[in-house]
Amino acid sequence: MANILKNPMVIDTPSGSVIYAQEIIVQAFRWVSPAAVAGHQCVVQDKNGIPVWESVASGANYEDVDHLEFSFFGLIVPTLASGKLYIYTG
Repeated sequence: MANILKNPMVIDTPSGSVIYAQEIIVQAFRWVSPAAVAGHQCVVQDKNGIPVWESVASGANYEDVDHLEFSFFGLIVPTLASGKLYIYTG
């Protein structure tokens, strides 16, 4: 499956390049990773490579949800060891 860039964004393919260049107003990040083992990581960065959200799995069937309200410009997901990242926007 390819990344879906609508609300919610569904990221399943990491990239060191900007995959969405506009402003993003985030309401929540949700990383679902049924295959994750302890230490699998998910990293979200802005267009300048500055981290805006990170999570590290503690074991199999890991899920992390953070409800936030902030914005940043450009989306890079350089690390997504397993699973899918959902980005809910407002």
